[in-house]
Amino acid sequence: SFNRFHVEIIVSDSFSVNSNSEFYITHNSGFGNYEMAAKVIEYVPVKRLSIYKYFPKQNIKGFTHKIYFEIFPYEKTSCLSYMVKGTYGRRVQDMPFKPILRTVMKDELKKIKIAIESSNKIPDIAEPNSVSL
Repeated sequence: SFNRFHVEIIVSDSFSVNSNSEFYITHNSGFGNYEMAAKVIEYVPVKRLSIYKYFPKQNIKGFTHKIYFEIFPYEKTSCLSYMVKGTYGRRVQDMPFKPILRTVMKDELKKIKIAIESSNKIPDIAEPNSVSL
């Protein structure tokens, strides 16, 4: 996770990313820790990932939202599309949150970019016996 509000991501030992898989995220946006459930709603390997994040406890009001990631070819490279859709449930609360969300998303994208650019290059074709373990 590259989100500054994620304190901990909780997954089972047998977790596997697929449609309908679930995990939990402990969030802290300055008002204490709150557990959110996260459910994968769409997973198309190396193309698309969509996650629905919500509060499983009914007494907690917060930013319930969906996150969409999609990678697609663009010219001679690839492009990452990243979108967040959600609401606090009230227009009055949503309006002041937009600049905060925009800043968090930009910060996440910068961290994702750095992670991708710093990852090891993998050769297109590995010749037999050319890789030693």
